[in-house]
Amino acid sequence: MSFNLFKPRIRVEVRRHYIEISQADAMRQLTRTREYQQLRQFIGNHINEVIAGFDEYIQRNLGHGLHHPTAPGLRINLSEHHGAESELDMYREMLRNERNVFLAVRNEISELWRLASAGRLEHRLRQEQLTPDQYGAAATDTDMDKAIKWAFSPNHRNPDPAIENNIRQTFNHIMQNMDVKDMATADYLFANLVGANNAPAHRRHHINTGYCSTGGGRALQDGAEILSQVFAVQPNDGTAQWDDLACFLFGAHVRAQAYSDGNKRVSRALYAVSLLQGGRPFVAPRRSLEATIMGPNFIQG
Repeated sequence: MSFNLFKPRIRVEVRRHYIEISQADAMRQLTRTREYQQLRQFIGNHINEVIAGFDEYIQRNLGHGLHHPTAPGLRINLSEHHGAESELDMYREMLRNERNVFLAVRNEISELWRLASAGRLEHRLRQEQLTPDQYGAAATDTDMDKAIKWAFSPNHRNPDPAIENNIRQTFNHIMQNMDVKDMATADYLFANLVGANNAPAHRRHHINTGYCSTGGGRALQDGAEILSQVFAVQPNDGTAQWDDLACFLFGAHVRAQAYSDGNKRVSRALYAVSLLQGGRPFVAPRRSLEATIMGPNFIQG
């Protein structure tokens, strides 16, 4: 009797090629996977941001997903010949790639920190710097003006006066009230110079790119903040160690890619405001040094 009752139901499910599992069941299955556990070991609760970024992709492209507002949950394939992989397998693949890229970028940031803490980047900056006219500034400009033109004036054009005034106010606020080594400073730059309203909250990791999702990027920022504490600098002390700190923050944050948009702008602004806060003369690195600071995935052609 039971066989006869359930047999038609089984046939229907096989014809559909998949079954749907609830959000709660999907989360239980996902969190038990080796890929989830391994990544969480490295990035902690930032894994929730990683999942959110991929979930938004699933919702946009498939019309449902883990946290879909009207169809929460996942679809699991029943037929291995169906062609499309299980959505759970898609999450597992994303987590596996996220872990691999996270570890690679973490190693890159650690190597950059080693160079900076040894004074190697400051030494190169003295030898590999642009002249002001190469980035649209004049030798007689103030350090603030040089910093703004280098960080925000592509093609050597002065920024719009309203934009320039906002940049100046943002830099002055940081110089007087914030510590460039704190992750909150990068967030402040993002909010004021890029705008959270102009960018999506999350970005998933894309295979064949050299950076993580925004969730993995936040975890990398956490690590960079800890590493930056080795630089025992004080505002306006004018020590050369500020050059190394500025280069490290520039490279660490651009490699972290913690924001869904504007990561280069934030990182260049962080470099500029670090030199200003330290009372150092503003100098811009040549492309050869930027390649070391930013890494091969981000140096502009």
